[in-house]
Amino acid sequence: MIEVINPATGAAIATYYTHTPAQVEARLAQAAAAQRCWAERPLAERCAALVRLAAVLRAGRDTYARLIVSEMGKPLLEAEAEIEKSALTCEFYAEQAPGFLADTPVASAAADSRVVYDPLGVVLAVMPWNYPFWQFVRFAAPALAAGNGAILKHASNVPGCALALEQAFAEADLPTGLVATLLIEAREVAGVLADPRIAAVTLTGSTAVGQQVASQAGALMKKQVLELAARTPSSYWPMPTWPWPRRPRSRRASATPVRAAFPPSASSSPRQWPMPSPRPSPPLPPACGWAIRLSVPPRSVRWPAPVCARICSAR
Repeated sequence: MIEVINPATGAAIATYYTHTPAQVEARLAQAAAAQRCWAERPLAERCAALVRLAAVLRAGRDTYARLIVSEMGKPLLEAEAEIEKSALTCEFYAEQAPGFLADTPVASAAADSRVVYDPLGVVLAVMPWNYPFWQFVRFAAPALAAGNGAILKHASNVPGCALALEQAFAEADLPTGLVATLLIEAREVAGVLADPRIAAVTLTGSTAVGQQVASQAGALMKKQVLELAARTPSSYWPMPTWPWPRRPRSRRASATPVRAAFPPSASSSPRQWPMPSPRPSPPLPPACGWAIRLSVPPRSVRWPAPVCARICSAR
């Protein structure tokens, strides 16, 4: 059983029953079946679902924002901005996925050689509480566009947000079970990761937990993407005249909105993808040209979705 405590008042506001082993099994089976069908759908259809998801998020912004506030204590203005940021992320990948996932011709002696991107399958997402909606959406949007499914194991203090996310994806008319939430204890994550229907894992959390997940995923030969306590400057993009941030600064990245700097020649425009923020960004060095809060990755950022790249050749 999971009891949710309002951090502002200290009062218990909700209680949720954890999923039984039988319920976990049913959700994994449903996700695997839904993902196989989802991967066969045209890319345009998958992108259209992301547009619908953006509309669902905006329609429920007030409800979602107040849920965030009650469970993890974020100011209402920032919670509303997080929902808008999640909607923008969905729209970005809906627009850019065809380019990101397009076949890449490769020069060879064959008549035709190209790099083709295939979905991996169902991906387990172990997410933190600090951005209960966006942390999952920023993974799920590109993953779904690429044809994958998603299983969410959220932080134990935001189970309401986790279930609300599952419902939002369902309201966007995605296949039943393609995106599912597991209300389980932390000790049960290892068993889910070991399940053969889980193809990969992504985690944002502490270094200690990341070491455990990385060790298990490596032993199982499963792909992984880890963001661990912001102990590396991986949340920043270096500029030719701007060195990597020093360690004391980079430690703050996971507790604050991620910022990125790009030169004036970058293909994306900060006006095209605005990031609603209740506080102004501090100034950056002049060499950076301009800065945006990273609401969605610009076109210069690599496609982050879990995919398998393979080379196909025809003689």
